[in-house]
Amino acid sequence: MYINMTTFIEYLQYPFFLRALIVGGFLSLILSWMSGYTVLRQEVLFTDALSNIGFLGIALAILFNLPITLMLIVVCLIAAYLIHVVQRGKLFQNDSLLEIFSRVGLALGIIVVGLFPGYRINIEQFLFGDILGISSFDFWLTIVLLFGIGLVVLFSHRTFLKISLSDTLSHSLVKYKKFWHGLLIFLLAIMIALSMKIIGVLLVAAFTTIPSNTAKIFAKNISQTFILSSLLGIVATFAGLYLSVLFNLPSGALIVVVLGGFWVVGILYSRNF
Repeated sequence: MYINMTTFIEYLQYPFFLRALIVGGFLSLILSWMSGYTVLRQEVLFTDALSNIGFLGIALAILFNLPITLMLIVVCLIAAYLIHVVQRGKLFQNDSLLEIFSRVGLALGIIVVGLFPGYRINIEQFLFGDILGISSFDFWLTIVLLFGIGLVVLFSHRTFLKISLSDTLSHSLVKYKKFWHGLLIFLLAIMIALSMKIIGVLLVAAFTTIPSNTAKIFAKNISQTFILSSLLGIVATFAGLYLSVLFNLPSGALIVVVLGGFWVVGILYSRNF
């Protein structure tokens, strides 16, 4: 253990590892907090759909040699808007609609990858994330966006909570409900885009599902649920990074496995107590 901890401390001297710790910490804090809204609104499938569509953004960015993070944000925002527009038409059940967007977006991404002339990318890197490969540009862009999103969420939490708790009651409790709903979706789309480069396409939905659902087991009220959810996300991120150094395994997948471990502990706790 001493040797392993020593190795971990040595890694702190490397800029790429410090960037991973800082971005991972802030990202997990805000995304885990926002997972409370997605669970309350029963919109977990929305985050899953955006993450799958995000693979198309990654493929387009590589094809046209554009910044991946910026392309992810653009594609996720466009997809979120299109989903919102089609949802208003009420032609389909919400789960069916999101599944259609999810699978078509992922399929288009795979097709774009097939268009790469004589060039094969490491798809696994994007499916499972590469938190240790954050560039300086992505680091500063992500930090600035996370700081802005964090401030908005902090000062708008009560309003976001009201529109998430009850769709019927929120009409009387919140003015300009459509604006606040759109703002929440806008922020969530950006968070998902930022997360995909780091956590991976297949694992983002886990971060918007597991922390809040686990926190509900231990928390006594909604406020505790949000706080504990964020703490679980941060601890899982740091533990996942430590384990990735220890066992030389994908960090994004290990972070989600740690979250899953917390969830299992929560189930055992609820059965015993």
